Amino acid sequence: MLRRQCKKKKEAVTNDVTRDAKKKINRLEEAACTDGDAKCAGQKAKHRIEEAGDATKDKAKELKNKAD
Repeated sequence: MLRRQCKKKKEAVTNDVTRDAKKKINRLEEAACTDGDAKCAGQKAKHRIEEAGDATKDKAKELKNKAD
């Protein structure tokens, strides 16, 4: 049981680190965007949607793991 809890905790931390890294990369891409305001705003919105989706999926997995 303790081994399973450690694995779940490790997975949660890994997910958090991965999401944080993707978020930082997205912010760098947005800062470097020179395609015009509309296109850059579209890219920013796309990144935010992807980030929210990733966070939701990860949290759902964590909740499922807690229930198991």
